[in-house]
Amino acid sequence: MMSGEDSERRVKNTESALKTAEQSIAVERKELHAHYTEKKKALDAALAERERALTPIAEDLRVLYERIAKRHHGVALAESRDGQCAGAACACCPTSSSSFCRMRTTNSFAARVAA
Repeated sequence: MMSGEDSERRVKNTESALKTAEQSIAVERKELHAHYTEKKKALDAALAERERALTPIAEDLRVLYERIAKRHHGVALAESRDGQCAGAACACCPTSSSSFCRMRTTNSFAARVAA
């Protein structure tokens, strides 16, 4: 008789622990859903801002930029200061950096990159 009462007590304890765990999971799930909703709204706003920023750029330049960025893990352009590449932290040849400056001033950068 004692083992039956002991088993019932353990079952009740386990059921109460299960209810507590289910409640904490429900609270955590609700928090995660709220966090997801917040991040989704931020993503949608950022994508809308990106589209607004892309509208004045010609379609062929956007396609070229995206193609180059795809090959270089999301980075199509990197700043160069004092002969040092900010993207890969490597030294740049002085002749290539001066030709980049010339290309940027003549607005033919995209055409020269594609060549």
